[in-house]
Amino acid sequence: MKILFVYKYFLKKGGFPQELSSFINGLPNLDTIDVICECSDGDIVINSKINNIFKVNTLFDIIKLNVKNYNFVIFVTYSSMYNFLISVKVFSKYIIIPYSQINSFLDYDNIVEKNVAPVIKKLEKKEEKENYSNDVYFSRVKNGKKDLGSYLRALKRKIYRKTIGNIFLKRSSAIGVLSIYEKNMINSLYPANRFKYIYYKFGSVIKEDNIGSDRLYTKNNLIKLVIWSRVDFYYKGIDRILNIIRKLKINNKELMFKLFIVGPSYNNGYEKIKNYVIQNKLNRYVKLIVPGEYTSGTFGILASSDMSVCLSRWDGYPRTLRESLLLNIPILASEEANFDIPINDFKCGIVIKSQEELKEFLENISFELLREMENNFTNITNYFSWETCANEFIDQLKILKS
Repeated sequence: MKILFVYKYFLKKGGFPQELSSFINGLPNLDTIDVICECSDGDIVINSKINNIFKVNTLFDIIKLNVKNYNFVIFVTYSSMYNFLISVKVFSKYIIIPYSQINSFLDYDNIVEKNVAPVIKKLEKKEEKENYSNDVYFSRVKNGKKDLGSYLRALKRKIYRKTIGNIFLKRSSAIGVLSIYEKNMINSLYPANRFKYIYYKFGSVIKEDNIGSDRLYTKNNLIKLVIWSRVDFYYKGIDRILNIIRKLKINNKELMFKLFIVGPSYNNGYEKIKNYVIQNKLNRYVKLIVPGEYTSGTFGILASSDMSVCLSRWDGYPRTLRESLLLNIPILASEEANFDIPINDFKCGIVIKSQEELKEFLENISFELLREMENNFTNITNYFSWETCANEFIDQLKILKS
């Protein structure tokens, strides 16, 4: 089998290029594994499985390309003119791996507000009535005013999705998805099309000496919930759980848990959390742990938690959730995290679809429920090995090839 991967940023620094490189390195020995990408600033990914890396930077480079003689061309990411223009040269079977980019949330630009309170109010009102999958229609606010630039970027994404993106998808042999949610999202955005789907996943490895000595502690033996990620208040859905904690407190509910938020700040995440916690007097129930208060590169805090939380509004099979399962930590995730398959496979957590579901779960959370989830952890290490992930993907390609 001869495979060509097309990913513009393969030679750039970043989490996803590293993940893709690890995935390729897990592939079995094939006849050919080549990569097309842009030139980089020297951040070359070393990968012994790759035969050739073709650097394509200009339209003239694309015109000169020879992409014949491959069994499959795999385009990584969807919203890219770079990928679309190269796909025009492809007459063999090609697969698109959107990496959760075909999503209604991305039709709307990132929230860029500085005035937090009115946006929180709108989010709460919206999410009380609708499922998470529909809570994307936020007003774009910048210094308290609607931001025209955000609307223009959103319009550009919509136009691409309905025109070029539609053509790109229609010509594909299959679309690679991370989750049932991602498949359903694509079907909802392209109801007139009938796509063929294959599933893929990414792996992860935790070495024993990376656990470290950091630990979480609570008074009164409370359940320790951890958000271990980039601290982005809205994108990572941190406001979702803070909103429910606030409501439970108002209703005089006895909280059986404490939430720890761990990671570097992004989009003024620290400031927004601190303001919300102070304004709503949630200090007893929420603790922010910033870099310097834990050992970077270790997993002690995550390993000592009782449940790992990821309520992102848009995410792609987060590494922190894979690491949580490798540490036998149950998961509380939004469906937009695109992690429903392992949670359902192992019955090791819960996928939340609405604020009401989140509220109900947190009202009834118990150590007994979490222990029951932990008892389902079997063969996790093999499930998330890069070799397993890559071989399962190749098995599906063989079916498409036949």
